[in-house]
Amino acid sequence: VVKTKNELQKKNNDVSGPSQPTKPFSRTVPKTEILIDSNTLNDIHGRNNENANDVKILNNINSIQVKPAQEINGNHENSTQKIENKQAEKEIILTDENQKSVKWAWSSEEEKKEENGKQEASSTDHLTSVLGNMKVEIEDIGNKYDDSDDSDDWDTDLEEDFKVPAVIYDNTGADEYVKLCKQYGVTPVSYLLRHLHEPAIIMKHHGLGPKGAIPLAYALLNNTKVERLIVADNYIKEDGAKALAEILQENMYIRELNISDNFIGAEGANAFAKTLLVNTTLRTLIIKGNHITDRNAAAFAGALKANTTLSYLDLSHNEFGELGAISLANGIADNGNLDVMDLSWNSIRGRGGVALAKSLRLNTTLVSLNIAWNGISDVGAFALAKFLRKNTTLQRLDISNNRIGEIGAVKLGKCLAVNNALSHFKISTNPIGNKGVEAILSGAKSNEALKVLGLEEITVSRKVHDEIEELMEVRNIKIFHGGKGGYQKPMKQVTPMELLDEFVKLNRWRLIDIFVRLDKDKSGDLSKDELKCGLKETGLEMSSKQLDVLIDYLDKNKDNKIQYSSYTITELFSSSSMSSELIEGKFLLVKERRLSARMSRSRTASINQQFKVAERST
Repeated sequence: VVKTKNELQKKNNDVSGPSQPTKPFSRTVPKTEILIDSNTLNDIHGRNNENANDVKILNNINSIQVKPAQEINGNHENSTQKIENKQAEKEIILTDENQKSVKWAWSSEEEKKEENGKQEASSTDHLTSVLGNMKVEIEDIGNKYDDSDDSDDWDTDLEEDFKVPAVIYDNTGADEYVKLCKQYGVTPVSYLLRHLHEPAIIMKHHGLGPKGAIPLAYALLNNTKVERLIVADNYIKEDGAKALAEILQENMYIRELNISDNFIGAEGANAFAKTLLVNTTLRTLIIKGNHITDRNAAAFAGALKANTTLSYLDLSHNEFGELGAISLANGIADNGNLDVMDLSWNSIRGRGGVALAKSLRLNTTLVSLNIAWNGISDVGAFALAKFLRKNTTLQRLDISNNRIGEIGAVKLGKCLAVNNALSHFKISTNPIGNKGVEAILSGAKSNEALKVLGLEEITVSRKVHDEIEELMEVRNIKIFHGGKGGYQKPMKQVTPMELLDEFVKLNRWRLIDIFVRLDKDKSGDLSKDELKCGLKETGLEMSSKQLDVLIDYLDKNKDNKIQYSSYTITELFSSSSMSSELIEGKFLLVKERRLSARMSRSRTASINQQFKVAERST
């Protein structure tokens, strides 16, 4: 700021009338004020010498505005002092992008020819000489302004006089949830409000109901935080299920959904089946225990064919039958992304089991299949044994409690011998018997990939139990069985009479023939010593104490002699466990092994016939 002495004195007085700001540019820059008299001002503008072009402005000067000092300092006539010789004061406001200083360049024509660097120094010296004895005060007022684009000092048509409030986007849906709860007349769940910003919401057994599920669903419409939603056992029914299914068509952040035990029914199931047609982010869908029937199976089959992202589907504890299993099998066969399928605890019978087994021939991605507690019977076991031979991707198979018998177990054992993909195989709670267990163990010995074998709730003989223990030692395999492990009921005490009864049955003898053979003198009675020695010679395994108990029981008269007449023997053994037919010699044992083999062959032929019929029908 360059000012005269008089101006400095006027500066000290309170003169009203501040100057109006001008806006040469849209941004505010540091300013420098120079106050000079009229003659000097004319010299600067070249008015005293029209031929002289003495004003030189450097490239860094953006604008110049000259104003009389009156406009800056207010009304000059009201001031206490007057300026002699009618001097008019002017203000030159210079603006430069440099915030620290503004430089004036004033030179003669001779100096125009010099370089730009020298022009700045010479013009400064010339300006000082022109000002003479004037007192110069320079102030840098650039520090009063910051470098930001502060446009509050200027008024243009490109700016608005008011600020638009910032809009805060709620990406959790909490505000929308509270609003909808008020609309539906339900109390907001505080747990939900606290966890809407977290990646997982676990709300089991909260009793939401249909009205409480709808606000939750629409709150998640724009939520970008939740990836895992578990609302099992909340009785949301059809309305709540349809609301959740609808938002999943828009929400692309939720990857896992569990809506088990919610009574969603047929309408809710169809809604989720439609969602799977368009949703591309859901990876896990657990929809068990919702009374879904065969009528919904076709919709899920279509969804499995179209969906390419779902990897885990749980439809257990529902009401699918044979027709539903056939429809789902078509979807599984055409699906190329599903890893885990759970259809346990349904009502799938033989033909449904055959259809599911056939789907394994075409599916190349399924890793785990659970069809336990259904009842596919030996027919389904035959189908699994046939189609698992060529499957190379299925690693876990659970067919527990499916009414599979010995014949089905034998077929599955042969399949295990050639399949090298199964690592976990469970056939628990099936009446396969010792022969079936032996067939499974035989196949497991040849299967190097098998790591876990489930034989729970299957009682095995001592021989089979030893084979299981041996296989576990030789191979790194875990076998769970229902044999000697765990709690066992105490064995019942066997009486000597029961031992004799069992001995006679095993040898297929008549009891009267034993006594006649032991009676050497044909007297019709036996002494204790004769009976004791004779029973030992026949091979009866009984301790001396047990023999003494048996003989004391037979000696009713206590005369150390045993009468073995027909009447007496019947009377003696009437209270025992021996049958009267055996005692009288009228009972003949059926040749069990021959009969069992004949029945097995007949059963196998029947199962094969049923399997062929089921395969053609599916």
